Amino acid sequence: MFVSAVEEHFHNHGAIEEPWVGVIHQVPHHNLRRYPDLARLIESEVWLRSVPFCRGLWTLSNYAREFLLTNGVRIPVCVLPYATSSEVPQFDWDRFVSQETPRLLHVGEFQRNFQSFYDLHVPGWRKQLLIPPKWPIHSRAVVVNESVELVPRVSDVEYDALLQESVVFVDLIDAPANTVIVECLARATPICVNNVGGVAEYLGEDYPLYHNGNADGLLTDFTKLRLAHDYLLERRKRVASDEEFLRSIRSSVVYLSLPTPQSQLGQFRRFDLTVLIESGAKIESLRPLLTGLAMQENAPDFEIVIWNNGPNDSRAVAKIVEGVRPHLSVRTIIGCDNIHGGLRFALPALARSDVLLVCGDSVAPHPTFVRTLFDAHRRLGTKTMVCVRGHLLRPHRLEIDSPESAWQTESQITFLDESMPATTVDFGSGDCVIASMHLFRHAASYPMTHPEYRLVDDYWMCQVLGARMGVKIYKIQASDILHFSNCDENGFGDDPLVHEQRVRLYIEHMLTLSKLSAAEPAKVVVGAKTRRSTAPAVTKGPHR
Repeated sequence: MFVSAVEEHFHNHGAIEEPWVGVIHQVPHHNLRRYPDLARLIESEVWLRSVPFCRGLWTLSNYAREFLLTNGVRIPVCVLPYATSSEVPQFDWDRFVSQETPRLLHVGEFQRNFQSFYDLHVPGWRKQLLIPPKWPIHSRAVVVNESVELVPRVSDVEYDALLQESVVFVDLIDAPANTVIVECLARATPICVNNVGGVAEYLGEDYPLYHNGNADGLLTDFTKLRLAHDYLLERRKRVASDEEFLRSIRSSVVYLSLPTPQSQLGQFRRFDLTVLIESGAKIESLRPLLTGLAMQENAPDFEIVIWNNGPNDSRAVAKIVEGVRPHLSVRTIIGCDNIHGGLRFALPALARSDVLLVCGDSVAPHPTFVRTLFDAHRRLGTKTMVCVRGHLLRPHRLEIDSPESAWQTESQITFLDESMPATTVDFGSGDCVIASMHLFRHAASYPMTHPEYRLVDDYWMCQVLGARMGVKIYKIQASDILHFSNCDENGFGDDPLVHEQRVRLYIEHMLTLSKLSAAEPAKVVVGAKTRRSTAPAVTKGPHR
């Protein structure tokens, strides 16, 4: 949220409790009631409630910034130049001196000492005060006299004409930056002003018409007036244009530390979801898979990353992708070697979202596939991994002499496919799984006990997340949102190496759980009875 005037927003709308940046306009100290000065602002309740959400501030002078920083403000504060147009009528010295009675003009009302203008003794000058909106209030504190002529509000054109042929006088109480100073600077109109606050940041320290109790003498010295005009002719080159003002914003620490707007991110734009397609030998499945993803209904904004492990298939993959590119955001990574499922742990560094949906090339998505899985992820939370197939471990003992037997009977380890009712499981099949990206990062921070676990990396990840990190693995009923083509029945295929690592990982899982519960004798389920035991390798799933 951008707040163009922080003090005004606080007064009219109260605290800001969302990320915001804003521009500060007030001076360090004043006695006005409506908008607090900076000293009161940073002690106010509305500021204290808002500042935790503030990402940075801009001021119009270093004077105001230094006050904030030296009084405990610990967020970035940058200075912006007070911009104005240089395409304005310029002060005309000849017109000024040709007047029978030169005009001395008072402009503005904020932080003005009006009495000083009335007290000026400048014989031969025509003193005119442009009536400010709150003059009835200000005038109560002024001892008026007949030396000042009150001028009602003038048009912009008339105002420009006045600044072309008048000298301006103001006596400031304080000023972070000041509109009339910038206006005079842009026109090279001599202005007699006291050097307070941030005035010198605009006029410079050597400006010849600074008054300090000597304004009468300065204004009757036309040599000084001409010197001031010539000084401003050179100084006005530093007046910031609108373009320079915007450039100052864009180059500031405050702006550069903000998130880039989604519309400007280009190739770095963010998505609600990243879909990783692990494409291997089943290249013929890629086209219907992408076609199905292109026809999703009411889906979140998602990108697709295809990670193909077959370098010889690169042209075929590129041709398939080209056919759906008008409808999908697709990036393709071609690998020269098969790194198995380990690529899902590398993807968090490449993904442009905070949620990852891993999708094997055997998945045939129905129109509500993405929406259903994404909603399940949001409903179950960031500490749950959602899958559509997986294995459920029944309460049993680890068979020390024949651990592979656990996979040979449905009584101990049961495979639940996409048609089965929703339930927690111990291992989720990686051919279709969705989770927060940080879970993949955390799982990758655990070194694999054996490098061969890459063959069963999805189940190794579940073992880490479930047994070590307490993450719930939840299988949803999904037969109405997808089906699998050319797929094995238990999620592992026929590769003997895969089956070998499956058993090794199962053993590690059982032993890990027994260590976690070693402080208490484990319970062993035997038929319908339960007895106490000190056997180290007896357990059931951590979520049950």
